[in-house]
Parts: sequence; structure tokens; C-alpha cells
Amino acid sequence: MKNVIPKILTGLAIVIFILTIGIMIAGTIAIRRNEPAFLMGYALAVVPTESMVGDHQDSLDKNDLVIIKRIDMSEVNVQDQPVIVYQGIGDNGADILIIHRVVGEDVEGLVTQGDNPSTNPESDQEAGLQAYITADNFQGIYVTKITFLKPIASIMVDSRSMIFAIIIMILAIILMTEFIHIFKTINEKKKEDMAKHHQEALERVRLKKEEAMRAEIKKEYMANLEQSGDAKL
Repeated sequence: MKNVIPKILTGLAIVIFILTIGIMIAGTIAIRRNEPAFLMGYALAVVPTESMVGDHQDSLDKNDLVIIKRIDMSEVNVQDQPVIVYQGIGDNGADILIIHRVVGEDVEGLVTQGDNPSTNPESDQEAGLQAYITADNFQGIYVTKITFLKPIASIMVDSRSMIFAIIIMILAIILMTEFIHIFKTINEKKKEDMAKHHQEALERVRLKKEEAMRAEIKKEYMANLEQSGDAKL
């Protein structure tokens, strides 16, 4: 049981470490390419702002972890006012991914707006913030959010370096514990081998003594026989 627990903890730490690295890499790729890192048609994303806070059933809070599905823009039903992800421009002019609701359609493309009336009182296009959504900048449609992972997503967004450092530290401690366990196992094996060799050596000495005693007894016996024979003569 003592050997199983460290192995389980080591495996768990490695899995968490790999997942964290994978999410960070996916996030980095998404930022550089300005598109979600899709896997089998789905991608994870974290809502970066409060622009989607609202009263809709599918309104989103900041740091919500959401699942995005890649579909063709022709499949978007404007009347349902779905939440979509598209490529836009940030306040500093950098390319960003935006998750907003479709509120209408124009000859130039889809019209979008955030649910938060305080931060987004009018559509992105009316405010001159973003271009109309076309097949060129459309990325996917919101499917659902993973509520119970929101605290983790929030921490990952705000403290990625700290999380990475903590995981490295935990992994290092577990690996150190495992190395100590391996070292102790090797020492115990050496002690067992030494004890075995010592026991074998003692057994060889015992056998030699018994053989010597038998030879001495035989010698005395033969000597007694010779003496008996001489006495009869």
C-alpha cells in the first residue's frame, strides 16, 4: 500500500502537469493564430471580460470556461440569437477573439453585441468597434460552459505563472519522494543480499565443520578397529 500511494500521486501530478502545459500551449496558439485551438471540432475558451454578463440563459460571466463548436456560418440561425466566437480587434489594435451574441443580420454580415448593457450599450458594428461577421472572421458557436471548472479557469487566467510553479514544486516533491523510496528499496535489497551471502557463508562453514568432524570420527573409528585387530592377534 505504501508503494501504491506515491505512484498514484506521481501519476496524478504528471497528468495535471501535462494538461496544464497542454492548455497553456493551446491558449498560446489561439492567441498567436487568433483562432480557437480546435480538437475534433471543439475548443475550450475562457471569457476574458464582463461584456457578456446579462440576463439570458446563456449569458456568460468573466472567466467562464466555455466550449466552442466549429460550424459553418451558414448554419447559424440568427433568430435564435446564438453566442458566437469571431476574430476581432482589441482596444490596442491587436487581433483578438471575441465571444458575443448575434443580434441581427445585415447585407454585409452578422451583427453582434455583448449582453452587458453597461459595457456594450449598442452593437459592435454600430459602435464601430468591429467589422460585420462573415465567413472570413467567423470561428464557431458557443455550446455550453463548464461551471465547476470556473475557479480553476479564473486562477489559470490570473495566475498562470504561479500555477505552473506550484505544479512544478509538487511534481518535484513527489519525484523526490519516489527517488528516496527507490534508494531505500535498493539499500534494503543490498542488505538482503548481504544477509543471504552471510547465511550462505555460515552454512558453508557449518558443512565444512560437519565434514571435518565426520572425517575425524571415521579416523578414530578406523584406528580403534586396527587396535582391536592387533589385540586379537
